[in-house]
Amino acid sequence: MTYHLFHHNMENYAGGPAPRQQLYQQAYARTRAAATILTPPQILAAGFTELRNWDRTMHSLDTALVGALDPGLRMLAVIACGASALGNKEYLGIAIGRPGGAGTAFNVHSVGRVRFTVTGQQSRPIHDYFPPAPKDWTVIGPTAGLQQWGASSGADSTPDYRYPVYVVGSIGPQTAVGARVPRTTTLAKAARPSTVIAVAWIHNRYKGSADSSSARDSKAAAERLIAMQQLPTVVKAIMSENPFTPDYVFIGGDFNSPANQEPGHQYIGTDRVARLRTFSASAPPLLSPPGFFGPGSVLVPGGPATAQWKGGTTRGGNLYDYWFMGQGATAPPWPAGFPVPSACMAPVTARGAPIELSDHAATFLEVL
Repeated sequence: MTYHLFHHNMENYAGGPAPRQQLYQQAYARTRAAATILTPPQILAAGFTELRNWDRTMHSLDTALVGALDPGLRMLAVIACGASALGNKEYLGIAIGRPGGAGTAFNVHSVGRVRFTVTGQQSRPIHDYFPPAPKDWTVIGPTAGLQQWGASSGADSTPDYRYPVYVVGSIGPQTAVGARVPRTTTLAKAARPSTVIAVAWIHNRYKGSADSSSARDSKAAAERLIAMQQLPTVVKAIMSENPFTPDYVFIGGDFNSPANQEPGHQYIGTDRVARLRTFSASAPPLLSPPGFFGPGSVLVPGGPATAQWKGGTTRGGNLYDYWFMGQGATAPPWPAGFPVPSACMAPVTARGAPIELSDHAATFLEVL
C-alpha cells in the first residue's frame, strides 16, 4: 500500500453549476484511474483551494467529487483562509482518508490555521486551532462546532492575505470519531517510533508583479512574498504551539511563486526546526485523457479550442504547485526514498473551453 497527500486549486469553485460539477467528477475519476503512482490508491489527506463558499462546496465535494478521487476520502471541513478588503472570503476544503474496515486511516486530532497580521513591513502570525481545549488523542470529525470555527476568517487578520490551514493526525488503523487513539500509533510501512504529522495547504495571492508600475500590483506582490517568507514561522508555530506537537509538517498548495530553492533541502533562517525541504511537482503529467489539458495539442470537449502543455503545473507553464516538508529538530529522519512528488494534469482545461475546470494541475506527494 502506498500513501499520498493531494492538492488541487479548483479555480473559483462554488459547488456548481451541474455541468461543471459533472466534468469535475469525470476528471477526478480519470485522475484516479490513470494515476499509476496510486497502486493501490490511498490518499491520506486532500486539500482543495480557491473555494468561494463553505456550504455548497462542502456538500458538492462530499457527495460527488472526493469519492471519485478516492473512495476512502471523507470531507472534514471547509475553512476560511483569507478575506479581501471588501470582505469577500476565500475557503479551503479538507478531505481525510478514512477507508473503513481494516484500512489504514488518517485519524485527525486537530485543525488549525496560521493567520497573518501585517503593519508596514512587519508581519506577525496569529495561530488558532480547533478544538481549543483538546481531550488527549481524541479523533475529530465534521461537526457544527468545527464548521462554525472554520467559517470565520478572523477579525484580527490583515485583509488580502491568504494563510495556511492544516490538520494534525496520526496514521494507523481507523479509529471512530470521538474515540481515543493511543500515543503508540505507528506509521504503517515501518516499525519506528510513534509519529504525528501535520498537513497544511495554502493558496497564495496571485495578481501583481513586484516591478509593476501599478500600486495595486506591487501591493499584491508584496503580500505574496510575505506569505512565502512566513512559511518557516508557520512550520515552527504548528510544531511548537499546536497541542499535539507534530514531528513533521507538510505544506502543499498553489504558491503562485517559484519555490526559490535549489533541489534537495536547505535551511531557511538559522533554526533547524524551520528547515524546509522542497518537493517540486516537476514530474511529467500522469495522464492526458482526450479532451483534457495535457502534453501535445488536445481537443477540448464541445469546441475547437486546442492548447499546448508548456510544462510546470499551470496552464501558462509555471511551476507554482509543489510541497514543502518541515522536520522537527529531534524527529528521526523521514523514511529514505520518500516523499516522492508527482503532478497530474487531468483537471486542467484550456482557456476558452465551453466548461472550464482549472488552470492548475493536481499534485500528489507520496509520503510512505
